Amino acid sequence: MFCDNCGSEIPDDSTFCETCGTKIENTEERIDQVPEKAVEEPQPEKPVIDEKPAEKPQETNTVIQDDRLYDKLCDLEKLFKERIAYDEHKNELFDKLYEDKKRYENDIVASVTDPIILEIIRVIEEIRAQIAKIPYEANQENYDKLVKRLKDIPQRLEDVLYECDVEPYEVAGDEPDTKQQKIVQAVETKDPELAGKIAARLTCGYKKGNRVIKSERINVYKSTKEEK
Repeated sequence: MFCDNCGSEIPDDSTFCETCGTKIENTEERIDQVPEKAVEEPQPEKPVIDEKPAEKPQETNTVIQDDRLYDKLCDLEKLFKERIAYDEHKNELFDKLYEDKKRYENDIVASVTDPIILEIIRVIEEIRAQIAKIPYEANQENYDKLVKRLKDIPQRLEDVLYECDVEPYEVAGDEPDTKQQKIVQAVETKDPELAGKIAARLTCGYKKGNRVIKSERINVYKSTKEEK
């Protein structure tokens, strides 16, 4: 049996509803009767709508992405600093290598030139010493002594060149050799047999090994036609 007021199920012999306290009348007639209020009418079925749950803000993913971006920026900054340090170290090495190379070149040049400089200084001292011995009185004897001392100067300087493996040379024969001789002037001649031959040797040449440092300077005959 059910209460007419609240619809709660109560014992058949109840006079009051144990739930709401309402007095139950004609209990015998209401046995097994269900009050209209207690009967649920069938409700029309609602159409099923496939609704997606609302997406929650992706705060967690955003935080993770920010952290990853920060880590990448830190790595990039570290790499940049390491690169700068590497470049500075490389520049220091280049500067040191350049200084070592320059010092090495200077040492090589000094090892070659210092002996020559010392020999030239000795020649200068010898010439000055010879000049100091020249008498001021002008006579043939003193003149001959002066000439002899002046002739000794080129020989003394050639000795310096010899110490550097440089020797004077003259090309043998009367035919010019343009690889070892330099023609300074053409001397006219009416003798056709002399045309193209060496007329005069002006200075000797100088070689270091097979390499010509200074060519021998010469004059060469040039034929001219006789006037009729």
